[in-house]
Amino acid sequence: MKRDLRSYTLTLTEAVEALAEQQLPSVELAADQLARIRATDAAVSAWVTMDPDRVLDEAIRWDEALLPGRLGGIGIGVKDIIDTADLPTMMGSPIFADHRPPADAMCVARLKTAGAFVFGKTVTTPFAFMDPGKTRNPWDAAHTPGGSSSGSAAAVAVGHVTAAIGTQTNGSIIRPAAYCGVVGFKPTLNAIPTDGIYPFSETFDTVGTFTRTVEDAARLAGAMADRGRIAGTLTPLAKTPRFAYIGDFPWTVLDCDADAVVEAAVTQLRTRADVVPVDIPSEWHGAKNLHRTIMLFEAVGNMGDLQKRERERLTPALNAALEPHNQLSQLNGNCPALC
Repeated sequence: MKRDLRSYTLTLTEAVEALAEQQLPSVELAADQLARIRATDAAVSAWVTMDPDRVLDEAIRWDEALLPGRLGGIGIGVKDIIDTADLPTMMGSPIFADHRPPADAMCVARLKTAGAFVFGKTVTTPFAFMDPGKTRNPWDAAHTPGGSSSGSAAAVAVGHVTAAIGTQTNGSIIRPAAYCGVVGFKPTLNAIPTDGIYPFSETFDTVGTFTRTVEDAARLAGAMADRGRIAGTLTPLAKTPRFAYIGDFPWTVLDCDADAVVEAAVTQLRTRADVVPVDIPSEWHGAKNLHRTIMLFEAVGNMGDLQKRERERLTPALNAALEPHNQLSQLNGNCPALC
């Protein structure tokens, strides 16, 4: 493979193939990515824990052993709410400063089995909830990168890593992926195990991926998923894909500029797919409030004791969300200011 550009510009699949064919050493890829981080992360702040010497050691170890696997020699960004035994997992909160889990989360263990290593820990909003972290949008610092997996999305967008993983409870993969211009894949619930990930709402917590291509998303998610749940490769389409288009989205109000952008995207999509307008049934219009009721009810069960001990170090938005009166408001069908 001829490489006219720095290796940090490669997609995950391109990098894996170059490494497997010994056209690119893992340490060269890692060194290029670290140089990219030095050049750009001051403006982006995608990382919370990064040890360049450790990254190079991991890459050299792979080069010397040529360990097999679908992700052989690739460093993956890991959201800092996912346990890693060899790096701290701080949940985006001072409460867990320098917390070192005894073992990797199952999804991380599977990445390592596939030949990858943990490149570093990416910024999460505190406990993957609403309050922003330090990460900025890599394309416009005045704009949000989205959350809660903000660091993972930004790191892939700006070329720090070929891929990263994150979590979603309420839009935390698809939102930052869209805001940062990368491919976000939120799989079916429990297709990838959540063991070793700080729980917020077990009904909705989901592990997902950030990559530059759909092919890369399949490769990365397939390596972490339970057997048979996610295909690790793409299957050619037998016919033109058919997509539903929700023109009147009941939970979000678009301004005129945003509406024009959406319509332009749909027009472009129609050149390659069958796009069918679909209305959401009226019974579903309350789904947002139902989702939040379940999510916050479970969050109280998971974090209530922590709040009792550490209220002063939790963020205002999280403290408010965990208050019993807000749970009662949700159950009564009223959406408080947090919505």
